[in-house]
Amino acid sequence: MSNLHILTPNEQQAFDYPPILPVETRAICFAIDNELEKEINRLRTGTNKVGFLLQFAESSNTE
Repeated sequence: MSNLHILTPNEQQAFDYPPILPVETRAICFAIDNELEKEINRLRTGTNKVGFLLQFAESSNTE
């Protein structure tokens, strides 16, 4: 069975080595408010917390 080639070599390189964000930028990009943190803390597993956060971020981008 052959491998699928979905990304070009340049795209693969960009995926494998994302840019490193400065601490200040990370604090802005990944900040969550108290209300959202309470909702996340109600969930039990790390998988559920990450899934919830990804869904929340996606729904925030489409509004």
